[in-house]
Amino acid sequence: MTWFRSADASMVWALEVARICLTIFGGVAAGWAVGFGMGYRRGVNDAIAHDVACAEQRVNAE
Repeated sequence: MTWFRSADASMVWALEVARICLTIFGGVAAGWAVGFGMGYRRGVNDAIAHDVACAEQRVNAE
């Protein structure tokens, strides 16, 4: 990048740290979104098939 030429070392380090943090947090957010979507889809499919677990279906229900 051309504006790095006029930056001092601390600014370059701050930008690198920000880039790494954004990459890590972006990956975490993407993983959460995929997991949430999979769980949401399973819940929708179970609701459509009327396969929603209730207390009578559990193993140790009283």
